[in-house]
Amino acid sequence: MTTIQITRHYSGLTNVADRFSVGNHEADGRAAMTEYNLPEGYEMQDAEIYDPTGYRCEIYPGDHGWPVLMGRYDQPEARLVEARA
Repeated sequence: MTTIQITRHYSGLTNVADRFSVGNHEADGRAAMTEYNLPEGYEMQDAEIYDPTGYRCEIYPGDHGWPVLMGRYDQPEARLVEARA
């Protein structure tokens, strides 16, 4: 299983969604990096994540705030699971 680093950039505003980026960008301020396991079939190339069909994924906060991968429209969303040390 591939482990990746995802940085959550906090918006600091009520009702404004946080955003996520690949890599460690904690130095940008109001951000925190966490390592996640990339779901089976997903790949990472040049700091971009691709779904099993080869489409580039966007990372967004899901209903409970966890990062979720959204790829091709006909593929299910994939919730990232935090890697355990």
